[in-house]
Amino acid sequence: MAKGYTSLKDLLANENLELARDIEKVVHQDENIANNRLFVWNFEQVDLEEFLTYFQMYKDRIVSVTLRQNLSSQLMRKVNNMIREGYNPVECMLYASKCINMRLQNDKELQTILAERIRDAYLAQEDETIAVIKNILKMWTWVPQINVVITAIGLIGDNQELLDNIMLNYAEDPIYKTKVFYAEICYNT
Repeated sequence: MAKGYTSLKDLLANENLELARDIEKVVHQDENIANNRLFVWNFEQVDLEEFLTYFQMYKDRIVSVTLRQNLSSQLMRKVNNMIREGYNPVECMLYASKCINMRLQNDKELQTILAERIRDAYLAQEDETIAVIKNILKMWTWVPQINVVITAIGLIGDNQELLDNIMLNYAEDPIYKTKVFYAEICYNT
């Protein structure tokens, strides 16, 4: 847990009130399937806390190649652990990334790191990850996280349905059109 915070709710309240309000809907209950429209999967509170800790360390430091490599390896390890435990990590990771929205919005390399972890989840849990991505594209409105998902679709490169989704819904939007263009180029190479 990040230094100076006593609980997950305190951490979220200090970072983003929207996250703090939603926390009760997010954490794991008896089933994997979430009962709200924001998430397809439930996840454990400890998983969210770990992602938040990784992102908080990234937020509080000057960004360097080493820091990006450390973040990438920590996220890879966490994503793989969640997959082994039977959870799809994509929503949890992206939801936690809201605590670094400003940095995520402006850091294309960070967006790529998260997109690569989504691709890893896709390779391990294709059907579950497709369902998660579709839900995010339909229900979420957070620009940095949508940008990461669009980048991930380009990296995945073998799902025409997902590419068609972003082409239909995001290609004309001035906020996303450049990202969609690059995703299509990456997809086709």
